[in-house]
Amino acid sequence: MAEFMPEVKKIGTLWTGQVIRISDAGDLITNFLSDELTPLNKTSKLWFTVGEHKSIIRGLLSPSEKRNDARPVARMGTSGFVEIGIPMGSAQQYFNA
Repeated sequence: MAEFMPEVKKIGTLWTGQVIRISDAGDLITNFLSDELTPLNKTSKLWFTVGEHKSIIRGLLSPSEKRNDARPVARMGTSGFVEIGIPMGSAQQYFNA
């Protein structure tokens, strides 16, 4: 049986996605395709607003890029989707997901 994947809604420059699963480490895996956003990240200002918290995450990190603070990050996940994470923490707990 095929797994249902919610579609990213695109209205002009506003794209709306969803969390499709949560990793064992507490990262929020979205339905945004990393390959689709990578070119935009190089040419545009890219940011993500997360849930009811309205936390703004600026930019998209490559899988190997690291940050040492406690702010949420968006990165190209190894699964091919954008992941929202917290360095040294859990985005699931941070966002009550």
